[in-house]
Amino acid sequence: MTAEDVLAQFRDAATDDLVTLLSGAVRSMSSAVLNEIDPQATSGVRLAHVPVIAALDGGGSRLVDLAHGIGITRQATTALVRDLEQAGIVATSPDPRDGRATLVNLTDAGVAFCQRVLEVLARREGELASRLGPAKLAELKETLRSLATPPS
Repeated sequence: MTAEDVLAQFRDAATDDLVTLLSGAVRSMSSAVLNEIDPQATSGVRLAHVPVIAALDGGGSRLVDLAHGIGITRQATTALVRDLEQAGIVATSPDPRDGRATLVNLTDAGVAFCQRVLEVLARREGELASRLGPAKLAELKETLRSLATPPS
């Protein structure tokens, strides 16, 4: 088999692979939500920021804990938090329990942003329930939850 043949087969398999299809669905649906909330892309929030926001604790989160929780380096987390801070979604401050650590808190603008996301997600889930039917949507969600849980 030639390299061209192998690459053609690889390309076909990679575009129809379950992981690729799931990733594409996530990107497409997440982008649609962000585009609906921020059609001009002026908020400064990108898909890469979503895991950081979702990992925040209500009373503030230490930067190092955020990095660990979302599974990326502290340096990458710092860059994402800096973006979110510039966008006004989060604020950082020294941790009063450990001056070397940085606390990250959601701002009022961040709360408003999250509320808009929740409204859009609820509406979109309603649309999916209408499109697929409530039983199929519930089954899909359960299947995805089981795929997201590592096997024991």
